[in-house]
Amino acid sequence: NDYYGHMIGDKVIIEFSRLLLQMNDEHVFTARYGGDEFVTIITKFENEKTLEASIENKIKSIGSQIKVQNYTFDLTISVGVAIYPIHGQDIYSLIGKADSALGQIKLNGKNNIRFYQ
Repeated sequence: NDYYGHMIGDKVIIEFSRLLLQMNDEHVFTARYGGDEFVTIITKFENEKTLEASIENKIKSIGSQIKVQNYTFDLTISVGVAIYPIHGQDIYSLIGKADSALGQIKLNGKNNIRFYQ
């Protein structure tokens, strides 16, 4: 936003949102949480390993760049994961735990997936 302006920044978020929404189905629901953060609820998966593989596939399908107007932006996608009911009994505690896992990613770089521990 500082370099390209809020209008371009907003268009990047809108385009990214469009890509995320294409992944929604009966078991996947995504919504913008605020700023450049999104929450995705996945209601059906076999285990943590298959969930992580599914998230990795979704990240790959988005790609590493977004084009808006005449600009190309490199993406970094970091995903914090919390699992119901292991990590919390309600949406607020789950989002808090996922955010904590996300914070750990950002301390150690970006472009990663981390489960709450």
